[in-house]
Parts: sequence; structure tokens; C-alpha cells
Amino acid sequence: MRMKHLFGFALLLGVLGFVSCDKNDAGNLTFSAQNLYQTAWHGTWTAGSSSEEVGIRFETMDQGEITYPDRNDPGYTNLDRFSYEIKDRYIYFSFGSAVGLDEGPWSLVKYTGNRLELRCGVEYVDPDMHEELILNRVD
Repeated sequence: MRMKHLFGFALLLGVLGFVSCDKNDAGNLTFSAQNLYQTAWHGTWTAGSSSEEVGIRFETMDQGEITYPDRNDPGYTNLDRFSYEIKDRYIYFSFGSAVGLDEGPWSLVKYTGNRLELRCGVEYVDPDMHEELILNRVD
């Protein structure tokens, strides 16, 4: 009888241990500059009815670079630097040149550590003003 209670108690501790690990792991998926630091992403930027392939690297806690096809010569890829700031569920970009991506605020839709979905301009009535950035981590 005593052995059953001891086994039951050990089983309960094991289950609680797994549950607490899951909670700790989920806590590390906070959308923050710390979690984007030195990561690279590839995905699609959609603005209205057009979309482009983009690559983004968050090099430091507030700076990065973006690559995207040249609109005049699709065989050529542009590379531009940017700075960024994250405030809760918003990220603000500041570009040194005419990238085309709205500077923000971009609203966080989803962040899993390997996938990042952002939206900008959703408050506009005209759907052609809406922008979406869907990125998958590549490093």
C-alpha cells in the first residue's frame, strides 16, 4: 500500500516537472529585441495586391539589414540597413533609403521563435494600404 502511494507521488512530481518546463520554454518566446538578436529571416512582404520576397537580419538589438529584389531589375537584389525598436507588440523600423516597407508601427500577429508575422496599416479602410510581413527563421 505504501509503495502505491510512493509511486503515485513520484508520478505526480514527474508530470508537474514537465508542465513547469513547458511554461518556462513558452516564457522565452517573448517578442523582444533580445530574442531577435543575431537572427536571420526569409519571407514575403505583401502590400495590397503585390508581394515581394525579402530577407531580414537583426544584427544587433536595434540595427539590421534587409534584402529585396530591385523593382527595375528583378535579377538584382538590394541590401539596405535599418534601425528598429520594439515596444510591447509593436516594432518600428527606420530605413536609410526608400525600401518601400512602411516604417510602422508594425503589429505583432504571431511569434513562435521560428515564425514571425507582422501587419501594418490595418487601420486604413482601403485594403491596398494594408501590409503584411511573414517571415520564417533561417538560421
